[in-house]
Amino acid sequence: MRTRTVIANMVLVLFLGCGRAGTPLASPAGEGNDARSAARLEWQAAARIAAERGDHLGASRYLEAALAAGGDELHLLPLLAAAQIRAGRLRAARSTIACLEELDPDRPGLRDLNSLIDSLIDPAAVAAAAVPGTGGAR
Repeated sequence: MRTRTVIANMVLVLFLGCGRAGTPLASPAGEGNDARSAARLEWQAAARIAAERGDHLGASRYLEAALAAGGDELHLLPLLAAAQIRAGRLRAARSTIACLEELDPDRPGLRDLNSLIDSLIDPAAVAAAAVPGTGGAR
């Protein structure tokens, strides 16, 4: 389990980039003060607090709520994927990354991250697919 955590954290650093680590979750100023915007900012702040406390499952749920309230997908999806991976929700993270791939197909590291998650979810299937001449069949 420790190896999975180390590998996941290494990929997250590559995926999110070192410069993103200090980026606040709050949206830029001038976004309007309607109730939906206020709720979205509250969810994002709650996600940041949960992540700082190590509650990555809670952070992922708050980020999902922020997205449902109309949050910026290109900003929130990478944060959500990171929280899901840290919470051990690998299948959910794979779905989140697939959504991000649709929105930003040129973002570096997405395919590698998906491959890593696949190998963590089902290492036998990945190994079988790598054997020449089997076509991925077992």
